[in-house]
Amino acid sequence: MAGRIVDVSLHGLGLRLPAALPIGTAIKIEAGDELVLGEVSDCAPQNGGFRVGLAVKHRLPGLAQLHRLNRALHETEQPVSQLQGVSSIIER
Repeated sequence: MAGRIVDVSLHGLGLRLPAALPIGTAIKIEAGDELVLGEVSDCAPQNGGFRVGLAVKHRLPGLAQLHRLNRALHETEQPVSQLQGVSSIIER
């Protein structure tokens, strides 16, 4: 759903959306070079649309840089048996 960011605070965003969202709904916003994950904290009708408060849970800036790093890692990928000094963090 397309919307607009209308205000920003330290731990949240104010959004203007064309439809209401239930409180607790998980939201992913991709804006420019940034990814924001959050949860709807409030929603109220406003000027023919809805003012939605988003409690930001995670923010990942620099997506272009992350994409370049990911590509570089895949280009130089080695079998696990050849990596030295790397501890496994995968839990089974």
